[in-house]
Amino acid sequence: MLGVTAHQPRRIAKQERSAREDTLELVTQSMGVVMARKKDVFWRKPDQKQKVGEIELSLYQVDGSRRGGKKGPLLVSSRS
Repeated sequence: MLGVTAHQPRRIAKQERSAREDTLELVTQSMGVVMARKKDVFWRKPDQKQKVGEIELSLYQVDGSRRGGKKGPLLVSSRS
């Protein structure tokens, strides 16, 4: 399953992370995904960075998430 969303960027880093977390929560709820942890998916340092064309993506993985009773990793990407 793939969920895609966008939000207005914030100028203050703490507000930006909070906006991303809130947006991620809305997307996961609409997909029926229960994350292993409620907040702090967007750490200061991503698990990995990947360049796609001219865009650099920050990649995060949240293990232990559930959907439909099945556990698995939740993969999240964010534009850097």
